Amino acid sequence: MSQPRKPIAKDVETHVLVACRRRCCLCWLLNRDDSEKSGQIAHVDRDHSNPAEDNLAWLCLPHHEQY
Repeated sequence: MSQPRKPIAKDVETHVLVACRRRCCLCWLLNRDDSEKSGQIAHVDRDHSNPAEDNLAWLCLPHHEQY
């Protein structure tokens, strides 16, 4: 059974969005594509109950879906 999703604090969400500039880290890693993308914040450890800033990354919609 998965853990309940905890909300991401607004200040943490803002910091993640500003830091990544809405550039998908996987697009950059795989293709050196640093264009702005529509996407979502993903939980790196896939634990939705862990909203720690160092556990969050911006992924474009296709990569977020695959992840």
